Amino acid sequence: VDLGAMAGRGVPGGQPPGSRPGAMTDEAARTWLKKIRFSRGVFEINLGAPQLDDVQLASFCGALEKAFTREEFGLSSDGSWMPVNVDISNSRLCGSTLPKFFKCLLEMQMAVLILKMHKNELGDAVVPAILDLVQRQPATSNVSEIHLSHNIISGSGAQRLIEGLCKSRRYEGSTLFLRLEQNRVWAPDKLLE
Repeated sequence: VDLGAMAGRGVPGGQPPGSRPGAMTDEAARTWLKKIRFSRGVFEINLGAPQLDDVQLASFCGALEKAFTREEFGLSSDGSWMPVNVDISNSRLCGSTLPKFFKCLLEMQMAVLILKMHKNELGDAVVPAILDLVQRQPATSNVSEIHLSHNIISGSGAQRLIEGLCKSRRYEGSTLFLRLEQNRVWAPDKLLE
């Protein structure tokens, strides 16, 4: 699906022409779900595209809620958590729908391993949503990578994120790869004091 062409025609949420605004058709849900792959025991959600914005990310959440089933990927519905790598990079996200997106992933019992959100328009407002996602992961799974480079996070936002991750105790004895370069952090060396 060409999200740019759909957005250019003013189609709300990246839905097909002729659908009611706000209504998720089965066809639209199936189109969004094609963005999910299952390989080597890990789900890959790759939504990163220059046309992706917060409205379309909300539309993807609607598709997950409407049509995603474990059985389509040959998995049992035993309630176990499914590992997932998420790529929403190189987009136009400002972050207003990230709390809903993260909540949707958690409700679907998707344990995020890698979170790529670089090259967006994300600011300090995303920090609480990221910290909440990290805290609500199952005890057996930690986010191992968070890519936030090339956004608009300030020094104080970066500091809140780093302090929140350190205080969470989730990373005692494990490693988190956190990318924050090319943000609005003017004195990065001060963050580590």
